[in-house]
Formats: sequence, structure tokens, C-alpha cells
Amino acid sequence: MPYRAGTAFNTDKYAQIYVMRLVSEDAEPETPRRLTTSNAAYSEPAWSPDGQFLYTSRAEVPGADEPARQSRGYKVRVTDGSHEQLTGPTHAADRPVPSPDGRYLAFSRHRNENMALNYSLLAVLDTHTGLIRDVTAAPDLSPVLFTWAGSTLYFSAQANGTVWVYRCDPATGDIAPAVQGEFRAERFDARADGAIAFAAFNGETLCELYVQGANELPVPLTRFNKAFINSTSFATFRRITWQPEAGVELEGWYLLPPDYDPAKKYPLVLDIHGGPHIMWSPHYEGEWVNWQSVASAGYIVFFANPRGSVGYGEAFQQAIGGKWGALAHADIMAGLEEFLKLDLVDTGRMVIMGGSYGGYMTAWIIARDHRFKAAMSERGVYNLVSFTGTTDIPSFIPNEFGYELPQNPAFLWEHSPIAYAHQIRTPLLIIHSENDYRVHISEAEQLFALVKRAGLSVEFVRYPREGHELSRAGEPEHRIDRLNRIIAWFDRHVK
Repeated sequence: MPYRAGTAFNTDKYAQIYVMRLVSEDAEPETPRRLTTSNAAYSEPAWSPDGQFLYTSRAEVPGADEPARQSRGYKVRVTDGSHEQLTGPTHAADRPVPSPDGRYLAFSRHRNENMALNYSLLAVLDTHTGLIRDVTAAPDLSPVLFTWAGSTLYFSAQANGTVWVYRCDPATGDIAPAVQGEFRAERFDARADGAIAFAAFNGETLCELYVQGANELPVPLTRFNKAFINSTSFATFRRITWQPEAGVELEGWYLLPPDYDPAKKYPLVLDIHGGPHIMWSPHYEGEWVNWQSVASAGYIVFFANPRGSVGYGEAFQQAIGGKWGALAHADIMAGLEEFLKLDLVDTGRMVIMGGSYGGYMTAWIIARDHRFKAAMSERGVYNLVSFTGTTDIPSFIPNEFGYELPQNPAFLWEHSPIAYAHQIRTPLLIIHSENDYRVHISEAEQLFALVKRAGLSVEFVRYPREGHELSRAGEPEHRIDRLNRIIAWFDRHVK
């Protein structure tokens, strides 16, 4: 388990490590020598400074279930392939990389207990003492990528809708921002003198490449999107905050149509993110085109980061454990009510949509709130009882809800949108991909069948060859078709 992932079935082939000696251009290349033989996939290797070892990670028990959960750090001797295990069973560890002087080993790790609810951690192992320091735990940051530059460890991390680059002293654990701004800059590289190159996506300038010298401001190196920005009318993002309860502040954003007329009221699309532990903002490039397409069709778009979202602290992310529906429902609806006070929307023409966990929430909400004139739910998890047996992340629901199916099936059913499908009154468009092995298409088939048998308005669109990433990385024709179908479905019911 899992026996399939992404869009394909797994095979008995595993990523192995090979070494070969570089030779001059006109010499015969040396045949690569295979260094590893375990029935486990090895992560990208990193050389030790003395060239005697390779640092990597793999499943502790080759061939065991859910290898990502039991990934451990290893040190592999280049001469004979012998292994030394560096990390223990309490955490899944990945991609160890040594500092240039060999003193420290940086790697990402994730607590195995309730893994899905916890932040991943950036850890540093002191090779002299054997002590491990979780450098991102105290600042409560969710790391993305990391690299060494001289004796300094650099990493990118999500926080409050942005991704900044930070520098860390491995000896003390002291952290300070190195690159910061209104953008997501998760992809970067650093130099020992403090210079940093990074690709940053911003909701208004899109993705460009920048370089920033030590103690200097970033300088853009590219203008790939300048012509598009100057020649195209697109919506700008505006931020809004609210408190669903005392002591809890949430944020969301909305887009007005590019040709917005303040004398008119517009239909609204409420869009709900998946995960549930991801973070949306104007700088989320995976959805930018989708939001702009819907806004350009004459809709106001509103989206938010309810509790459970990453980037607002681990406790904020963990708050949704065991209560996917009720808590996020309250957070999102409180945000919607706050947004409606701006008096921009024709409240008789509101629609709702979401994907993956956002599909879960869409189905959950329209079974309880009948003010929406149409809904679109895609790649959604609708039945927590059946999901674990078909997904490529079989421990996800037990991690999130605290129960394996035999322990409390009634509880999982109670928290499944499909249990309330007979209460849906909103015309529903269901979209799903036939090769989605993260959320199997049987989830959509069940929801469609129950809503249809209840005599309600529902349509079901299946996309061949596609997986869970259809809306962000599917075949171009399918992505265009999907957007046109969604807009046409909403137009049919509110225009």
C-alpha cells in the first residue's frame, strides 16, 4: 500500500543510486556503478564534503506499506554501498544534505503521530554530538525548500499567504528573514556571500526571477510577463479579515471583474481550497488563471483561509482535526457574511465551488445552506468510509479524524458529505478525473448516484487520462474545457 499513486499503478522498480567517475571529453565514459540494491526508492543523494559518503533517505523496511511514512535518513559509503541509519522511527525523514564543512546535516522530517495534522519540520543534526534541532518549530513556520550556503542554512517557508526565504545559524538555531515581500518565493538558491536568487510569484506581476545581494533590495532579472500584463485586463485582489469567534482572526481575498461598474451588483463565486492544509492568497499561482477566468466572465470571486490552512501556525492547522465540516463551514460563512457587508454582490445570484477538500466542503455546505443558485464540486472526498480503501494516502483519514474505519464507522459516516446528499437542493456540477488515485472517481460516482436518485439537478463530467491535478496541470484542452463548463454552468443558473 499504496499500489497506485498519481495517475498510474506502481511497479516493482525503485529509484537506486549510481556513481560514475567523470572523465575528459574525448575519453570513453565510465560505466555507472550501482551503489544500492534495496527494494525501496532512494531520495536525491548529496555528497559528503570528503567524497566518501552519500547522504540520502529511503523506507526503513524495504517493501513495507506507505514508504513515505517510514522514510529514514541514511549515510551510504561510496566504496561498498554499506548503510548507516541516521534518523529514528518517530519521524519520517527526507533528503539529508550536509553543510559544506560536514559538521551539520539538514533534512526535512515529519512526526509520524497524526502526521497529516502536523507541520513538517526543518531539522539539523549535529554530526559531532548526534543532537537534532528542529529549527522551524519555535518560529512556527512551515518549510518548503532548503539549501546550504557556506555555514548558513537557507530555507523558504509559508506564512500568512506569502512564502519568504529565511537564513538560519545551525549552531544556535537563530532565524531571520532573508527575502521578504508580498509574493511566494519558495524556489531559490543562495551564495556564501549572502546573495540569493529566487523565483517569486505575485498576484499582479506573476512569476519572475530576482537576485538580491547581501543587505540589498531584490533586483528583477526577467520581465517574462510584462507584455501580458501591459496588454491584458485582469482583476486585482483585495484583502478582507474577520473574526468567526473571539481571539481568532481569519483572512480572505476577493476579485472584482476587470470591467467592474460600481453602479451594478454582481453574481458571486465562493471558492473553497483543498488540502485541507494548503494556503491560498493572490500569490498562489496554481489558481491564478482559474480565478481570473471566472472574474473575467463577470463574477466577483471570494476565497479564504479557514482554520486548517497551513501558514498560520501549527495549532491553527491542527484545529480542524476530527471536524472538517463544521469548523470550516463556520469560518467560511462568517467570512462570506463579512464580505457581503461591502454591498457589492447580488445575494440572489451566489454560487459555490471547490476542489478536493474544497469539494468536500462544497457538498457539505449545499446540504445545509440553500441560498446558492448553483454549485461545482470537483475531485472531492465525499465518503470517509470508502475513501481510505481507494486513495494513495491510506492513513490520511485516520490521521485527520483519529479513527480507523472498524473503530468508529458511524463517526466517519457522520462527517461524510454523502450522508447528507439527500438534503442538497442546489443544482450541482460534479467534475472528476478517471485516473485520480488520490481521490478515486468512485467518490464522485457515489455522490452523483445519490443526488440523482433523490431527483435533484446534477451533472457529472469525467475527464479521461487526468489525475488529481487536472485544474492546475492537466492537458490544456481539458483545462480549457473544464473552465468553460464551470462558467457555462454558473451562467445557466444566475445569468
